[in-house]
Amino acid sequence: MKEGKKETAEERVEKKVRKRLTPYEWRLLKKRIENIEVKRGLKTHLSVFQREFRKQLATFITGAFAFVAALLWRDAIKSFIKTYEEYIVRLMPIKEGWLVEFATAFAVSILAIIAIIVLSKLLKPR
Repeated sequence: MKEGKKETAEERVEKKVRKRLTPYEWRLLKKRIENIEVKRGLKTHLSVFQREFRKQLATFITGAFAFVAALLWRDAIKSFIKTYEEYIVRLMPIKEGWLVEFATAFAVSILAIIAIIVLSKLLKPR
């Protein structure tokens, strides 16, 4: 033992046990203790993995629902545009169909951006 350093309770127990065991038994005991520590570490990592897995799974499922909702909104917007297509085409100076679709996509994108900004400000924790 080094000068000035007090012996810990763990070191005292280790000395007592070591006196009673043969070197072979001592090595076996140390191996078993190491195995127990490894198992504890694995259990800790496994529980962390399970938590992270559940979190990612929840994110995945939420994303899937958001995707389905986006497809439903797309269909709703398409049917709305199809219903009022003649009126929209008359209002727009562009008469080509693909340009009308681009202009509509642009307008819907702007509305989506505004909605996202407003929702993020409303739902921001204070």
